[in-house]
Amino acid sequence: MSQQYLIPYSTEQLEKVAGFKAINISGASMMYFNDVDESLLSELMYPCRINALVILVCVKGRVSLSSHMSEYTIGAGQFFISSASVFQFRSLANSECYMLALSSDFLANMNVDIRFVMRMIAQLRANAYITDMSTEKLYEICGLYNSLLSDYTGELSEYKVCALRHIYCSTIYR
Repeated sequence: MSQQYLIPYSTEQLEKVAGFKAINISGASMMYFNDVDESLLSELMYPCRINALVILVCVKGRVSLSSHMSEYTIGAGQFFISSASVFQFRSLANSECYMLALSSDFLANMNVDIRFVMRMIAQLRANAYITDMSTEKLYEICGLYNSLLSDYTGELSEYKVCALRHIYCSTIYR
């Protein structure tokens, strides 16, 4: 069975871009952007259809994007969550951010309390949610994501994929 990635971008090409990292497993994807050259990320500037829960944490700078045909700007120390159907980056220049996208099939297969998630997704269909994060919480999340990016790159064993699935699910409850 071939693996189908959630984010329709060609991550093999994107991974050659300095400041970009990604971890993909079927139904879930995590991406990291740090001072990337937007001209090298032209794929990301086009809208894509994605049926997923999208979580974005901005560490520095500003990230502009559209979700549900609405424009959003996320600043340093802010957390963004949306149940995107159409997603598009507008600007990533001079920023550092982490993005996690989880499909509803992924969540259902992971035995996440689907009643909780579906209520949350229904609320997020109308409007995305943006909130400020404490510095302590921001460092905690960045530490987790950096650990994942250093330990879970390259060829993943079935055990690492299983661990990633559970770690991704735990971020929803945080």
